Amino acid sequence: MAGLGLRASDLARLGQLALQGGEKLISQEWLEESTRPATPVTGQIGLLWWVLYEWTRYTVNESHVEALAEAGMGNSVGGAAPLCL
Repeated sequence: MAGLGLRASDLARLGQLALQGGEKLISQEWLEESTRPATPVTGQIGLLWWVLYEWTRYTVNESHVEALAEAGMGNSVGGAAPLCL
């Protein structure tokens, strides 16, 4: 995350800021864009946000690993993705 040293309380504040519509610090347009699905791999990932309900369980399957490889991200996961299957 760009070398940011964030504590849980910092992340909670950012989340609360997003829930409150940005309060003039973050544009509503950016909030909407960043929480839309941002990858063809899955509709559950936005731009630095997981677009999941808290009770949702996420499972990585073979098609996810293949989609990452096709998107050229096979090397960035360091071979760990197949271990998730």
